Amino acid sequence: MSKEPKTIPEMVEMLRERGLKNKTDVDVAKYLYEINYYRFSGYARYYQVDPLSGNNTFYKNADIATIIKLIKLDKELRRIIFEGIQIFEIAFRASLAYQFVHTFGDYGYLNLDTYLPSGSKAKHKISSSYRLLNRIYSQIERSDEPCMLHFKNKNERVPVYAAVEILTFDTIVTMYEYCNNFNCKKDITDSFDINDSDNQSTEARKIFGSNDRFIATLKVFSILRNLCAHHSRIWNRLMKTSPSLSRGVIEKYFPHDNNGESNFPSENSVIRIICLLAMVVDEIEGNSLYSEHIFALIDSNKAFKNGLYSPTRGKVGWNGSRTSREKNKKRNNRNN
Repeated sequence: MSKEPKTIPEMVEMLRERGLKNKTDVDVAKYLYEINYYRFSGYARYYQVDPLSGNNTFYKNADIATIIKLIKLDKELRRIIFEGIQIFEIAFRASLAYQFVHTFGDYGYLNLDTYLPSGSKAKHKISSSYRLLNRIYSQIERSDEPCMLHFKNKNERVPVYAAVEILTFDTIVTMYEYCNNFNCKKDITDSFDINDSDNQSTEARKIFGSNDRFIATLKVFSILRNLCAHHSRIWNRLMKTSPSLSRGVIEKYFPHDNNGESNFPSENSVIRIICLLAMVVDEIEGNSLYSEHIFALIDSNKAFKNGLYSPTRGKVGWNGSRTSREKNKKRNNRNN
């Protein structure tokens, strides 16, 4: 049975009854009308006692201005993340087109043989290769971009270096994943890999190091890209998948302090993806402006930073409550 919809004044009163303060006289009704109550509640729940169990009472000092601040910071974070992914995505499309054309020719990306798997699991993956090829043809057919019409009007096939400009990022990622030429994939991976230490010898570890690790990173980049594009909450989000981090990335972004303590993030935290993105974008751009920009924003607010490093499922708040990392540490100590 659907609930009776509440009016904006009723929503404002409900928040007040649940204990949410309004110390700076925010026009709550106007704000909720512009942002949508459901979006607001996605942030507010982390200042409530136990919303998962139905206790929506706010912590004693919870103030609406604090929640609005987090929403604004998250909006800016989405903008910066999306900007970084755009830089990476364009470079990735270019690298894939270059390596594909030199490995398979202009039109090899349209051949099923380029994606057909081998080995004991081949039969189970052939259908996926067919679906990928159908997706490529479908997206080219639907596109009315001038670069596509140039070839269509002449009844010519579209070369890979033109196709990568209109195919979705998810399709480009899948083309890389299903590509059955190891050296082609390795050349693409190597074009983005970075020595994760000052040691520039051939033995220096890479932040990716393998095609599999690079694929995992591409997939989480794609997920994060879509979240930002659809204005989804990034702060305090538990990601379903998270990339593994090389030693160099850990040492750069999560160093130990003088007491031997590290601010290493939770396993499924967004910050792990942000660190990889920042490192790769800095390498593409040839400077550290991007990473400095995004981490300046993250470090500007303690609650905002906590929600990116140690997200929770909304059962504890940030008003003096333990983070998930602290709870895990206590649990591990008890088990030991």
